[in-house]
This record gives sequence, C-alpha cells and structure tokens, in this order.
Amino acid sequence: MTRTLFVIATTLLLARSVTAQTGQSASKAIPIRQLGKVTAVARDTLGPRIVTRGLSDGRVLVGVFAYGTPPDAGRRRVKLFDSTLQSYKLIFDSTSMPQLIRYLGDTTLALDQPSRTIIVLDAQGKTVRSMAIPKQQDFPGLVGFIRTPWIDPKGRLVYQGIAQRPPVASPALRLVPFLPDSAPIVRGDFDTRTVDTIAMVKIVKPGMVDVKEGVGSVSVRAFIDPTSTADEWAMLPDGTIAIVRERDYHIDWIAPDGTRTSTPKMPFEWVRVTDDQKRAIVDSLKATVDTLRTQNPPTTIQTPDGPVKVSVDFQPLPIDKFPDFEPPINPGSVRADLDGNLWIVPRTTAAAKGGLLYDVVNRKGEIFERVQFPPGVALVGFGPRGVVYLNRVVGNSGFLERATVR
Repeated sequence: MTRTLFVIATTLLLARSVTAQTGQSASKAIPIRQLGKVTAVARDTLGPRIVTRGLSDGRVLVGVFAYGTPPDAGRRRVKLFDSTLQSYKLIFDSTSMPQLIRYLGDTTLALDQPSRTIIVLDAQGKTVRSMAIPKQQDFPGLVGFIRTPWIDPKGRLVYQGIAQRPPVASPALRLVPFLPDSAPIVRGDFDTRTVDTIAMVKIVKPGMVDVKEGVGSVSVRAFIDPTSTADEWAMLPDGTIAIVRERDYHIDWIAPDGTRTSTPKMPFEWVRVTDDQKRAIVDSLKATVDTLRTQNPPTTIQTPDGPVKVSVDFQPLPIDKFPDFEPPINPGSVRADLDGNLWIVPRTTAAAKGGLLYDVVNRKGEIFERVQFPPGVALVGFGPRGVVYLNRVVGNSGFLERATVR
C-alpha cells in the first residue's frame, strides 16, 4: 500500500493539468517590463532542475538535481561557479539531494542524505562541520526541488513539516494510504532542539479514500484527484513568512514577532474549467486507474483477530467534485528576493508574451509590477545587488545565466 500512495502521488502531480485559457485582464494598470540584460552565461551544461545560492562576490553555488531517463544519480551535484560563470569547482557529487540553504554571511547549508544531517559549507564550498537537524523525522520535508528551507535572522531552520498520521487501531487500516490535506510550517532551534509550529498550509492531496471495515475484510475506494492545489509560501530576509493562499490569491503574513496580518486578494484572471475539459481529465486518468488496479490486487494479512482481506478499488474523482475555475498558483511558483518582494508565477494570464510573466508583490500585498521573462527561461535564484539567476532550458539541458532585475 506504500507503493500505492507513491504511485498515486507521483502520477497525479504529473497529470494534474488543465489547458490554460486566456481571458480579459483584470489588472491592465499594473506595468509590465522586460527582465534586465543577461550579463554572464555558463558554458557548462546543467539539468532542467537546479537551485542556486548567490554569494556576495558574484560567485554562485548551483545544485543540479538528477535528470535523464532514467535519472542519473551521478548527476546530483553541487558546483561553485566563479563570478564570470566560465569555470567551476565541484563541491560534491553524490546521490544526496543537492539542496542549498542560505546561511550566515556567505556560508551555506547542504543536506547529507545518508547521515540525515546538515553540512555547513564555508564561502569556498569547503565542509567545515555538520549539524543534526532539530527533529530527525522531519528530514524528508527538507529534501526536494519545489521548496527550499530557510534560516531566519536568529539562525533557526524554517521549513514545511510532515503531517503526522493519527493513531490507527486496526492493523489492516494501517495499510490504507494516509492522504493529509494540510501540513505545518515549523521552526527548529539548533541549540535547544525544540520545534514549534508557525502556521498550517494546504497541500496537494492526490486523492481521497473511502474505507469500509467489516468482519474479516477492509474495502477501500481510492478516488484519484488530479485537481488538488496547495498554498505556497516563502520567507523574506527579515524573517517574515508570506503564505499565498491558493483559494483566492491573497497573502497571509506572519512577522518575526508573531504578528499576523492579511492583505486583500490580488488581481488574477479566473479561467473557468468547462465540463468538456473535466471529462477530458477523467478520460486521461483511465490508463492510470487501470495500472493501479493491476498493481494492487486484493491481499490478505494476518492480524491478532485472524486473516483480513484488504481490497482497493481505484476510481477518478467524480466530475461534480472538480473545481469550476483554474487555481491561481502551482507548486513552486513563489519565491522571495533579497529586497523583501515576492515573485509569483500565476497559473493563468493573458498578458504573458512567450515566456513566464512574474507578479512582483511588495510587503503591502500589492502587485507593483510584472516582469516578462524570455521563452524557455525560469527564475532559479537571487543574488546581491539586484542579480537574478536563470536556467535556460533547451530539451533536457539547462544553461545557467546571470541577469539584472532591471
């Protein structure tokens, strides 16, 4: 059943797409400008998924995630590029996730997956020490490409925690996938080893389960939901946490002193999902449903009360449960720059011209400008003095670029 949950989550995150339609702009007054000029281009070929950590002197650490078919574990690397991006030093090459977390000054934190610890890298990329994370069981929440953990001004680790499964009495029910719809944003103190919850955010829930338990049997209906969406969040340099709510595109703010405020809904082009599009989504799930049924036949387990037969019937989510409008944001669509602004890629927009169009939002929750990116280029990080790092993706290759914000 663990395999079932993995297959559902992986398949649906890839499948959850409805063709975006353009509509009338609700915010024509917001100025749109082009991204500033590209000032350096790396010759080294990277993958389509990278993370960056810009240093104060123009050098940049780059984490390259596994890519290719099948993914080549040897390509999970961290490289330190010089200020011209023309040469680099290999920091490490392993099967660990190349996550990079901005730390004090030009020091950086990286994850060591085998030991489940955090490595401290100095400005030259040299490992100077390692630290245990405040809560070991939360290590999986630090690993990944979509969202990078942060260090707040007091040196505490801020990240999205793991929702804990409630106690389940029946051994058979423990095999049923646990599909939470929310997760905590938590803050861990390296010195005291304490972890506290800052807020709760909605997460992607790839399906719903309906469980019926009888004498000697457990029957599960698993409804696959490719339409589930999530809140996205980031931490500003001063420690303020900004949560972009997926239901209406507004921001909840949590200041370093714990003060909570909300700003009004931001302009967004709401695009209706038609009944034909909903039916097309259901039709596209047929092969996935058939595969899951084949891979998960009924099974019998032994319990203290005797044998129990567990069967799972996979079905698409009923069309009447689908949302009527496209959600405002996708996973990984929110970033914070070093000046305290949020950069958000809305899911639908009529104003984009060939590439991604970012909403740039200030601390008042106002979209004060939109920045048009070139085709095939994604924002992968920020550096000091108005620097942005880009990944220009061509096929399965990526090319690191440095540009100016203006």
